[in-house]
Amino acid sequence: AQVSSAALLKQSEVLELLSEAADPQLAPPGTAAAGADSPPDIVSLGLVRAVRIGDDSASVTVQVELPREAAEAGAEGRLREVCTQLLREGLPWAAEVERCQSG
Repeated sequence: AQVSSAALLKQSEVLELLSEAADPQLAPPGTAAAGADSPPDIVSLGLVRAVRIGDDSASVTVQVELPREAAEAGAEGRLREVCTQLLREGLPWAAEVERCQSG
């Protein structure tokens, strides 16, 4: 299936917003990111696996893959909440944020 240019623009908008979703638990082992000014975000770490814009262009689904250690340390729940909030507040065209899921 071919993706429209409008959908690509919306996907870019979603990724830009998600670049604000960060958690200290995402820091690579051996780094001092827990004390850093800004913890690593899910976009720069390449953890966003899929961004799907609904056929109606009014819904968005995001799939994020977290390292097991980060998920077990509680990052999954925190990031799901942060991602959902960022998308709901930052996407006026999205009537529905279907999922901000890990998988």
